Amino acid sequence: MERVIQLLNDRHPNLSKNSLYQVLVGRRTATTLFFAVENQVDAWLGVAPKLDKKIWLQRSQWTEQPILDEEYYGIFTYRLGTVPHYILANYQNAFLLLLQTLSYGRMKVTNYQPVTTSFQAQQLVKHFYFSLRKTKWNNKGEMAQVVHDELLTFFAEQPEKITEWYLELLVGYQVPAYTMSQMANETPYKVTEMSLLITAYFSKIFVHFLHTDSFLGHFFRFVLANQHPWNQSVEITYQFWQKGLTIEEISHQRRLKPSTINDHLMEIMLYFPNPFIKKWEQMFKQSFKDWHATDLPKTFEEFRHCYGEKLPYWMMRLVKYYLSDGSLPLGGEWFDG
Repeated sequence: MERVIQLLNDRHPNLSKNSLYQVLVGRRTATTLFFAVENQVDAWLGVAPKLDKKIWLQRSQWTEQPILDEEYYGIFTYRLGTVPHYILANYQNAFLLLLQTLSYGRMKVTNYQPVTTSFQAQQLVKHFYFSLRKTKWNNKGEMAQVVHDELLTFFAEQPEKITEWYLELLVGYQVPAYTMSQMANETPYKVTEMSLLITAYFSKIFVHFLHTDSFLGHFFRFVLANQHPWNQSVEITYQFWQKGLTIEEISHQRRLKPSTINDHLMEIMLYFPNPFIKKWEQMFKQSFKDWHATDLPKTFEEFRHCYGEKLPYWMMRLVKYYLSDGSLPLGGEWFDG
């Protein structure tokens, strides 16, 4: 923790210690999320969920910080560009689910237990198949054979002799896809070892195919473009919202408070603001294409004087940020009017 404190103090000496604390413990309010993105500290979101606030404030006030050597500095700097572990898990779950659905599709089996219960992974695979509806890929049996051949070529270059069970048990070249336990029973590996092997080879497969003109390359690029940086509960809200449901309707269907659904939508707005722009312009009663970052209120008091107390200050700050930056955290361009 001492090294985390020093790195944050070195890179962001003028940031609010209280706001940094909210980031470290993983608070996901609209204000905290915007603070994290605006100041490029979102890589630290939730890194210390049990951090005591008094301890954080005491340590952040130290005048003599421990020396942060180059090795640790490199590690923490690298973290800013890494993919959160839960997103990596979704990538892998989506891949395993793709293999399973292709396997059973090839065997014409329609009733089976999904290899993962991850809603996000299931949505990624579902939307991937939907994206193929107007392409030449409309037969899962043919897709399964193509994936089998692509993986066969990949595994031919690997040192471990795992080609047979990996392809047959996951792709369904000869049999339907197995669960992790069933796979372990067919190999010399235990369930834990099997899981580690799959994870290790998934990373190699992902990197190998990502920039290739192949079916798996197309799938991995689709996953990268459509994976969202929020938790599963927010993802479910997002899917309901995509269908046009109101906050009240989503709240009723999910049996969650409207305020919780509103918090979910705020998080979605932070990363995908463009679909909300028309509603925001109606709230502010002016077009964003006429806004200029230098003309916007610089303080909460100025904002309240211009727009009253009902409009959210964080929303104006978000618009101001995107007007000046021009790009979105996950790629793409801010609305240009």
